[in-house]
Amino acid sequence: MAARAHLFSGTAQRGLRLLEEFRDAYPQSEYVPESWLISGDASAAAQSPARAIICYLRAWEAGLPDTTLLISRLRDLGKPELSPYDKRMVRGYLTLLPSETRLAVLIGLDDDAEADTSRRTKKSPDPGQTSRPSRESVNTPAVIAVALPRKLDDPGKLALVSDLRRGMEAAWKMHKDSIPRTVDLRFFDSSDKPAIPAFVSELESDTRVVALLSGAFSGDARAICEVAGERDLPILLPTATGDSLTRYGSNIVQLNTPMEERARLLAEFAVRELDAVDAAVLAPDESWPRSMAEAFIERANQLGMPITEAVFYDPEKGDISETCMRLGKRRGAKTRILFAPVRSRGDIAQVLEGAKRSRCTGKILGAGNWNHPDLLTSFGGNLTVYFESDVAPDSSCTEMRMLRRELGTNIKSAVTAEILFGYDAMRLALKLAHSGSESRLEALRRVRAAVHRGLRAPVDLRESRVNSAMNILRFRDGRIRRLENVYAR
Repeated sequence: MAARAHLFSGTAQRGLRLLEEFRDAYPQSEYVPESWLISGDASAAAQSPARAIICYLRAWEAGLPDTTLLISRLRDLGKPELSPYDKRMVRGYLTLLPSETRLAVLIGLDDDAEADTSRRTKKSPDPGQTSRPSRESVNTPAVIAVALPRKLDDPGKLALVSDLRRGMEAAWKMHKDSIPRTVDLRFFDSSDKPAIPAFVSELESDTRVVALLSGAFSGDARAICEVAGERDLPILLPTATGDSLTRYGSNIVQLNTPMEERARLLAEFAVRELDAVDAAVLAPDESWPRSMAEAFIERANQLGMPITEAVFYDPEKGDISETCMRLGKRRGAKTRILFAPVRSRGDIAQVLEGAKRSRCTGKILGAGNWNHPDLLTSFGGNLTVYFESDVAPDSSCTEMRMLRRELGTNIKSAVTAEILFGYDAMRLALKLAHSGSESRLEALRRVRAAVHRGLRAPVDLRESRVNSAMNILRFRDGRIRRLENVYAR
């Protein structure tokens, strides 16, 4: 099977995608149980234990005859102990299956029945860490500081800051009890720039402070980084995308993948996952689309994928159908990928309509968040569109339902990208707060050593202090689907 070949060749994510497409096309096939088994193996290879366990349980449920093999796989995934996130995701799926308690014990979610009973009656400390804090450190409260601008003239920016804070506070309320010591929040108005140096110095001298979350925008993030760089204080930037912010200090990490890095990741995705032979680039002649286009072209050339044409159009002229028609006259349109870093709904609609009419390509790679189902359905036609997005369409997972409940809403669209940015940043800060027996920068190195499956998108800081992971979605046949997460290589 091709998917198993990808697993053995080190391209597990591609194998997972093939298996998903197989199950969609042949849901009644006798090979569905085996496909879930291979999906579990691929997920384990991709360091996603929760997804691996769920795949193995789906194989069990689908009737895979070799249950001894499944039991062995499940037990192996419980060593080392699953993280709290993985446990919560698996428990959510276990509630849908019979014999929940037996399966929970089997895969190591609980040590014994007594522990399971205790968990149901009271909240217990988070066990999913490699080291246990001392009694003294457990009794020492932790503080997570948050610096966000509050004095802004733009109502739209104020709304973004408000959502960012809501996401942080929701994550704190939902997960603070999983930390074996008290965790408090402290807020600071980063609009007061003259007060920043004293504020940062105070945080650095206070041993209770485990991290500073700062920066709704690149400007206010830079004001903090200029002062806090190389201090004994981890700085987590939730949303800022400036490409030089981490250069201020080794204590600074950037959780939002910068635009240029997203373009490079999309180029890698086109070559390694879509087998793109060549590509064309179509972008507005404006600052961020041009910078993304240039980063895409540079990375594509490094990977050996030729760019047949790069067109930068004047966004004021509106209609770009003539440009698409010119691209359509080039040879190889059927296999070409069209990279289009555009953000506005109008530009997205024009690119889709132009590509459809001109037949300049069958596949579009969109950058700038193309997650607009109405536009894709109305203008996409038979096109296949891959795009990166900060808001994934799958909002039915257990943790997302928990977040909506905390926010007091059942409306899926009410959970904005900024709420998710804040939520994931606070979850990461809580991991820094978990152990009081290590220094703050040691805790930051520990957290950076693993990939974190955020609710918005993964956080991968292993190779760099800038997140090099993001969501890829696909529109095809009227449906939007989230593919496997993409990581830099």
